[in-house]
Amino acid sequence: MELNTITDVSSEGAPPPSVSSEAVSAPAEGNGSEPQQTTQSAAETAVEQPTEEAEAPFKVPENDDDLKGQENNPHVQAVIQLRQQLRERDQRLDSVKPWQPVLETIGDPVQAQTAYELVKSLRTPVDGHPNEFTARPFLERVDQERPGSANQIFHDLLTYEVPDEKGQVDTLVRHMYRSHGLDPDRIDDYRNIDTLRASGVVSAEDLRLIPQQYQDAFRSLSQDGQDDILELLKARDTSPSYGLRAEEHLRNAQDALEARQYRAQGELKAQEKAAQDHAELQQKVAEAVEGDIFTEVKSIHDSIYQNLSSQFTFSSDATQNTLEHSKIMATLATLQNPAYRFVAENALKSVGVTLNGFDELANRWEVERSKFVAFKAAGQENTWDAREALSKSTVAKQQILAKLNDYALKLAQASGERASGIATQQGNQLSAATSRYVPSGAGQVPQGSQNPYKANPHEIGSPEYYAFNREVDRQYKVGNAALLG
Repeated sequence: MELNTITDVSSEGAPPPSVSSEAVSAPAEGNGSEPQQTTQSAAETAVEQPTEEAEAPFKVPENDDDLKGQENNPHVQAVIQLRQQLRERDQRLDSVKPWQPVLETIGDPVQAQTAYELVKSLRTPVDGHPNEFTARPFLERVDQERPGSANQIFHDLLTYEVPDEKGQVDTLVRHMYRSHGLDPDRIDDYRNIDTLRASGVVSAEDLRLIPQQYQDAFRSLSQDGQDDILELLKARDTSPSYGLRAEEHLRNAQDALEARQYRAQGELKAQEKAAQDHAELQQKVAEAVEGDIFTEVKSIHDSIYQNLSSQFTFSSDATQNTLEHSKIMATLATLQNPAYRFVAENALKSVGVTLNGFDELANRWEVERSKFVAFKAAGQENTWDAREALSKSTVAKQQILAKLNDYALKLAQASGERASGIATQQGNQLSAATSRYVPSGAGQVPQGSQNPYKANPHEIGSPEYYAFNREVDRQYKVGNAALLG
């Protein structure tokens, strides 16, 4: 389903009617004639809509007994065939109902299928050995779906406690050490065996016998190794071959020391390179997430704007109409701005909207969408976690669209009713103005179709005649204008 085509978004009722352009358009120009359509009638057209009771849902009859005896009518056979197709459809839908909780929990059918295949692969028959099973296909699949899962499972297995043949409960790894004849309580000794053998303490007298370039290598040897070399050096006076053998041992010790140092340097460089690569990846992921969230927010905005503009027209002027739509979209945008959020809250509250659950929904969408983009940036978009994050973010986005579309339509309806009220008020004022007689200092200039002075019933020149005109002057706040007529 494309997100930007969602229009039916409100569960609280049908969307309000659009505001007609005539409701807020200006009256006809030029000759002071009446508008083609009064603003009052336009407002009524814009905001009033007859309501009808909802029809009861259609239910297909269980059988066609009500059509017996009418089989020869031209349309009856078609009705019977259509009913049968609907019954078969209902049966198929009924067969899916037990899976509804699975769909609501997992969301994506592909995820459910993958989970089933993973569990099934835990006991995979071994070819040629019908009574043997292996979990290797499971490990391969789960490590592919979630890289690093095999290591995690291995760790969990080693620390899993089981009883041995004597009933002693311990972790599997400690049982494994015992099976190899090792004491699990002496692991640190086994790990540091080379360090324990090398004393590291050499007397100055012994060190004088060792050539300068081999002294560090000599220190790295065990006590027994050092004693062997010292005995050879002390015996070289009796036979030069002892000195050559001692030097050979020292060269070998030197090579071994340099090899260890080289490996240590390589490991350090590898760690630094890994840390640098990780930092670059994190930067890449952050940039990808920021760009993707911006694009997704823009698509949500465009979808709501398209739906709003298709249902509400505030003015025949394109610029004014766009401005009104943008006001509503800007109000919704402030929901994500902590500093100006109160603006949106107050506006929505005025049209009967409370934001229960919206923040949690928006946060869930952003978290899940960011997780998916991070997996995608790392080349893991086809893993279980990535597909699950994408599924959850898609569902949350649909719910956000539904809520925001509903908010936008309610704000638009309120704005439309206000615009219609203003148009009605302006129409009434215009109607009163066109019917009013306004004299000027240059003489009586009729601005409407009625001249109140002509309604004077008294004889011209009589006191009653002038008294009537003065009353009209006071009514229209005209100073002595009637005397000039």
